[in-house]
Amino acid sequence: MIWIRALANGALELILAAFFLTATFIANDGARIDEPHLVVIDVLAAAAVALTGWRPQWGAAMGIAVALAGLAFDADQFGLWPMTLMCVVVSLMRLGRWPLAAVSFSVIFASSVAATYRASMTEEDVLWQALFTWGTLDAFMLIVGLGLYAASRHAADLAEQESKAVRLQAAIDLHDLVAKDLTIIAMEAERAKLDGATAESLSAIADRARAAGVALRSTVGYLSSGRPDAPAVTFAGALRSGMARLERANFHGRVEGDLSPTLPASIDAAAGRILTEALFNVSQHGRRKGRWHLSAEKTDESFDFIITNERTDGPIVAGLGTVSISQSARAVGGHVDQSHTICDWTCSVSLPLTGDAS
Repeated sequence: MIWIRALANGALELILAAFFLTATFIANDGARIDEPHLVVIDVLAAAAVALTGWRPQWGAAMGIAVALAGLAFDADQFGLWPMTLMCVVVSLMRLGRWPLAAVSFSVIFASSVAATYRASMTEEDVLWQALFTWGTLDAFMLIVGLGLYAASRHAADLAEQESKAVRLQAAIDLHDLVAKDLTIIAMEAERAKLDGATAESLSAIADRARAAGVALRSTVGYLSSGRPDAPAVTFAGALRSGMARLERANFHGRVEGDLSPTLPASIDAAAGRILTEALFNVSQHGRRKGRWHLSAEKTDESFDFIITNERTDGPIVAGLGTVSISQSARAVGGHVDQSHTICDWTCSVSLPLTGDAS
């Protein structure tokens, strides 16, 4: 949210400092302006607030110096520099600089109470009144500081979550698109080496190389802009390319059901991405010359499909491919169930139909 980011970046302290500075100048018909050295103290107090957001240590030091100057020269305690300087403490709390905030608060609070006491020392119980007044006002400012610290941590958490999401999506794109195409190029090259290069095999390798280049550029663009730009693959398109690849690798498949469904664009893209990764897993982890099966069904409520294949021996390790399949389904409100036995691997997908699917 924009307002949370604004609070986390120090906007409120600057607004409060500007308010206190303006109130000081217009109070009592601008009588403060007739004391130039006191005007300097008020302006320096506001400048200390701005400096704290940029250089916390410098801002804290400047705030302490201004507090002592106000105590020394503002004999009538006529200005609002104590409240302005409390914005320095608020800023330090927002930044999590607790030792600096504690020292600055101690000096500013003591200077405020001492200045008020000195200006009204002839009055009865003035010390207790000064302690109560500044204690109440400064307690309010401390509460504001704690609130801004919470907002700052929340904004930092949101930024970290966004950064993690971008990195995860980039890793998935590199795995699903770039690495997959490079692996297929290697497989096609090995097949061409064994069986002899043909125009068809060389064309397939060239197509995969171009696809890998497009996917890599898309992923780089995603990293720089933070917006997904991966090329969309439909369910029917993924099935055609996956079947051709598996046939060239001597996998024997059987497909049935709704193989060219009319789906909403988001559902079709998610189904295509899932099927692409699932069929790639078949070629990578399935038994050579093994059998695989795809069954798809479109109903009024959902589009469901199941892929099974004979798998090789060895442990099943969940990787980015598994994450990609699950994430693609969750992005459109669907779910995936991946399971395996000693002999086979099964991926069951259900995607709810939304929009104007026909």
